[in-house]
Amino acid sequence: MAKRRTTRRPAAKAKRKPVRKSAAKAAGGPSKIIRTLDEVKAAEITAILQFMAHRTALENLGFEGLAKMYQAEAVEEMGHDHRLADRIYFLGGVPSAMPLVPPKVGQELMDILANDIAMEKGQIDRVRAAIKVCQTEGDPGSRHILDEILADEEHHWDELTTLRDNIGKYGIPYLTYAGLGGEAEASEG
Repeated sequence: MAKRRTTRRPAAKAKRKPVRKSAAKAAGGPSKIIRTLDEVKAAEITAILQFMAHRTALENLGFEGLAKMYQAEAVEEMGHDHRLADRIYFLGGVPSAMPLVPPKVGQELMDILANDIAMEKGQIDRVRAAIKVCQTEGDPGSRHILDEILADEEHHWDELTTLRDNIGKYGIPYLTYAGLGGEAEASEG
């Protein structure tokens, strides 16, 4: 008796539920959003480096209280950097570890404040533009992160401009009044 050849039919494939893509991926814009977030992240690295350089300069100038404030600002910028890196990875990108531009380091108190005010203003403008990109590309998750970063950057800018204006108006002793005193303030007062 001849053996009957049987062909096996492949088992019916189970229907897979469609995988939900993020809003950015669905809109076809993850690469634009990733590039935008990475630019904001690179500017955060610049801010970290600049704030830490200025922290050291301020400490060496005798402004210990202000140096501590600058260190706290740098740590906050590190948090922004971390959140942006996490989001970039989530969207399928690889975040940069390089600063956007080299830090602009001042040597005297008013130069330090001017450099940092300009840096914060640039970051505010950059984050606002990034928020618009997220809106256009339909990525509310990235926008939420950027909204929170924007609020922090605006607070930094306000804090630095108030400091500059009050030092200009009342002199170095203002730092002691503001709780940011140190050796330099004591010798000036």
